This record gives sequence, structure tokens and C-alpha cells, in this order.
Amino acid sequence: MPNYAEWISTLALGMGGSSLGWQVLRARREQPIITVHGHSALSRGREDGAWDEPCWSLPIHVTNAGGRAVTLRAVYWEVDVGSGPFRVTSTDMGTALPMRLESLSADQWEVRVWTEGAMWGGASARPAATVVLGRKGVVDVFGAYSTLQSPDEVNWG
Repeated sequence: MPNYAEWISTLALGMGGSSLGWQVLRARREQPIITVHGHSALSRGREDGAWDEPCWSLPIHVTNAGGRAVTLRAVYWEVDVGSGPFRVTSTDMGTALPMRLESLSADQWEVRVWTEGAMWGGASARPAATVVLGRKGVVDVFGAYSTLQSPDEVNWG
């Protein structure tokens, strides 16, 4: 005669394990997935009404592809000129910070740096965002490095 108690307990164990696995998978899907992208471009900007001043245009794109909203505290470019990295930011970049970045959304900012007096040509730079991730605290999320072009290398024609 079959022992139905063993079959039922084995079935209950399998269902319990499946339920736990589904909860772990679901919790991971609900987490924010933050990506930061940017590129550097050298252009002629406007400073004091003159259009001929060269400047670095440094856009920053932040995307939240996860299932939970986050708070962005700051966006900036980290520039490394050999003596250690430092942050480059601007007060008039666009959307005011801190701000809430909802799930499945994105926003962008732009930092403009006038090249006069700045010896950053050839330096490595990467975009970054400071994000509040709930219980995990405050973290910096970085994008890929790019090299800042020197104004002397450009044929302004």
C-alpha cells in the first residue's frame, strides 16, 4: 500500500522551494538598474555673448531600467589628469537635483566647461551619478571612460 504522507510531504517541499525561488527572482527584478552614459565633445560655446569660445560639452544620460524608483543626488563628470580624479559639475545643467527617477525612465544633463585655462586635453573622463538606493545607502554609479580632446587638435576652420 502506497504511503501517501511521503508523497504529500515531497510535493509540499517542492512547492515551497518553487515559491521561495519565485520570491527571490521577483525581488531582484524590482530592484533599480541604473546606467550612466555620456560622451565628450569639443564645441564653440557662448560665454559673455561671444560664440567663438571653445568649450567641452559633456552630456550625462541616466537611465533607471529597474522596477523601483531612486533618488538622484548629483550628476557629474569625473576627470583624471594624472594627479588624481576630481569632479566637474555645473549649477545650470537642467533638471534640478536632487530628483526622483522613476522606474523605466531616464533624464539627461549637460556640463559645459570652458577650455581657456583648463589643461585637460588628453585626460580621461567618465560620467557619474550619485544615487540613493534605499537600505543600500548612497552609491556612485559610473559610466565608461572617454578621452577629452585638446582644443589645439581641432581645426576650427
